Amino acid sequence: MDELDTQSIFAFMDGIHPLLSRLAKEIESGLWDDPKSILMKSRLLGEELVKAVFEKEGLDVTVFPSNYERISYLSREGYLIQEIQKRLDSVRVLGNKAVHQLEFGDLSDSLRAFKLVYELCRWFAETYGPPELEIPSLRYPDRKTESNIDSDVITNLIQKILKDQLAGLRGPEKEDKPEDSSSSGTVSNLEQKEIEEEKPVSNYTSQLYYQLTKLRESSQEAVESAGSFSAFKRYLHVEREIQRRFEMALEEAGEASHSKLILLCGSVGDGKSHLLAYINKNKNDLVKPFRIHNDATESSHPHKNAIETLEEWLQNFSDQELDQSGDKLILAINLGVLNNFLESHRESGKFGALERFVHQSGVFDQNKVSGSCLSKHFHLISFTDYHPYELTKEGPRSPFIEGILKKITEPSDHNPFHKAYQIDLQKGHRTIVHQNYELLKREEVQTRIVQLLIETIIKEKLAISARSLFNFIAELLIPDGYTEEGQLQWSPVEQVENLLPNLLFNRKERSPMLAALYHQDPVHRRVRAIDDLLVQFHTAVDPEKVFREYMDQDLYRWLGSFDSNMDEMTDTSKRLLSQTLIRLAFLTSDEFEKQVRDPVYEEYIKDLYAFNTKDTNGIRKLYQQLPEAVFRWNGSPKKNYIFFGSMDEKYKVAQYLELKPDINHLHERSDSILVNFKQTISLAFHDGNKENIVFLELDFPLYKLVKNVLNGYCPNKKDRENGIRLVEFIDKILRFGKQKEELLLCVPEERKMFRLTQNFGQFSLERETT
Repeated sequence: MDELDTQSIFAFMDGIHPLLSRLAKEIESGLWDDPKSILMKSRLLGEELVKAVFEKEGLDVTVFPSNYERISYLSREGYLIQEIQKRLDSVRVLGNKAVHQLEFGDLSDSLRAFKLVYELCRWFAETYGPPELEIPSLRYPDRKTESNIDSDVITNLIQKILKDQLAGLRGPEKEDKPEDSSSSGTVSNLEQKEIEEEKPVSNYTSQLYYQLTKLRESSQEAVESAGSFSAFKRYLHVEREIQRRFEMALEEAGEASHSKLILLCGSVGDGKSHLLAYINKNKNDLVKPFRIHNDATESSHPHKNAIETLEEWLQNFSDQELDQSGDKLILAINLGVLNNFLESHRESGKFGALERFVHQSGVFDQNKVSGSCLSKHFHLISFTDYHPYELTKEGPRSPFIEGILKKITEPSDHNPFHKAYQIDLQKGHRTIVHQNYELLKREEVQTRIVQLLIETIIKEKLAISARSLFNFIAELLIPDGYTEEGQLQWSPVEQVENLLPNLLFNRKERSPMLAALYHQDPVHRRVRAIDDLLVQFHTAVDPEKVFREYMDQDLYRWLGSFDSNMDEMTDTSKRLLSQTLIRLAFLTSDEFEKQVRDPVYEEYIKDLYAFNTKDTNGIRKLYQQLPEAVFRWNGSPKKNYIFFGSMDEKYKVAQYLELKPDINHLHERSDSILVNFKQTISLAFHDGNKENIVFLELDFPLYKLVKNVLNGYCPNKKDRENGIRLVEFIDKILRFGKQKEELLLCVPEERKMFRLTQNFGQFSLERETT
């Protein structure tokens, strides 16, 4: 046997710090026999390690009477990284509980403490030990041979203890009881049988964890094609308005005696393949009369490019063949490819009828909602104007996202996730994944997540497909690098870090969706409600009361691994707890959520609905505000005059400018719930001549910039770069000015202004009163 295997894992500490080495070895030798003693010694080691840092850095430890003050000083001065602060907090919390709680302290806790001690010693050795020092990987000591307990018995004992630990904090009783399967009529008996026949692989202890991994984009279940649709995908499928429009188009075209081309248009990842696969699997009679081509996934010949392949598929819809072929084709195509195809054949005129139809549909017109357009031979359905959410007068909603969340969380025998959750609880499996799943089951949390995703779609231009949404839910419930065995060694800090609210807002590196959601974190919002909460939290004698004010008992028990002694907690852990409190309150408290809403976003949503419904009363205020923002952006010496040209510090030139609003591009809508609409607001102005129309498209970032300017914000260089559409709009409307008739010459330093006019070829310069 190698010598390294027979000695203590902490032997590397011998020559660095003998006291820490001795304490660590005592913890190692008693690991299996005396959990309470291990926890208390682990806390003592943490305190001695802090003193050792003072010693190594040549600092006077006597200046600081408490361990908390020492850690705070070392943290402020940069001697301790955040991860070490968290570990020091964790050994302190475990040690405190071992001292003050009679029943606290079992094998799982001592194993957790041992891992923390190893990580603290490793950091200390790497920081203050010799560069050539070799540090062994973490391993747990063997049981003493005189214990007369074989390894299988020990293993079973450990597993039982750990399962008991993970089985605590059961969710509400009503969620654990299966509902009558008749309560959900969305899954047929055949579908349910197919779902039940999908057996989890043997290396998954948790059935819920296994089911959730199938939602990941890396899972085989995530692969989409027009010809495959598993029972699992069929269960998760949520019907959308665009599906109903597509089915109606198939019925109409299938009964037609002439040729018919159905164009299913959109962009990458918007769900065209998913929709085709679902219809092909579940409503095959609708697609039987059609050939199907998906330009993103299929090619009839490996040596042909996309344009050549499309020409082959569309041959029967050329001008020459259109009336004779009788062909029926479904073409799923990205708009960019469709535009390139039409441009490549524009000169030849081979597909003239198709080109005229596509352009008449308005699918390439940013000011027109295309949605669905049809003629005798063509029917175009565009995903572009069908979003994952709908607009109503009361605000946005998303039956699509709501439906998917309910599919995953509803307490039904048809739901494979809920069934897996119940099986795990019956077997005593309850991990952080189950805790997060229980939180996601809450109706108020689902409502908040739906609105949060809609807000992110609008603000960040986030594209959400069914596939990315499934992956998001898996990321929301499963921590990074999660393994069921690994969680058993997590410190109290790590437990809190991996709760759903923190996984939702604090993992921007994981995926584009989580990166976009990071910017919507309520922690970043500077509003009075959050400031008040933080002051209340950091000044409270008993922080537990603050938590209880914002959450119910079940939620507070999630944070039970922390004790309430804030005086001894590092700033890093305090910050984590305060952020967790804000995020939990945001997700579960309606009152708190209302106080932290973004008022500019609320205005944008109202204006967006007014724009899409041609509500002139609703959009009037924005039409009035935009000219004012334009004048403030460029600067104005007096009402109705705007600076233009180069902005010289000594001299500036202004012209008279009057903008006339135009709303002829708006379209009235009879439906109060908008399922297809423009996601940006398009405003139009002219100079009195309606042929001189200039449009400005306002997405949320530009809308917010305009609002900021109206509130007195002075745009900087970066703003002018980001607001390039506004800059270009201003350049165009400046041509509406009266600079050929009169100008104002301004001398800001002298506070003087002169009017330059031209009459009958003669120029006149007069002093202007300000």
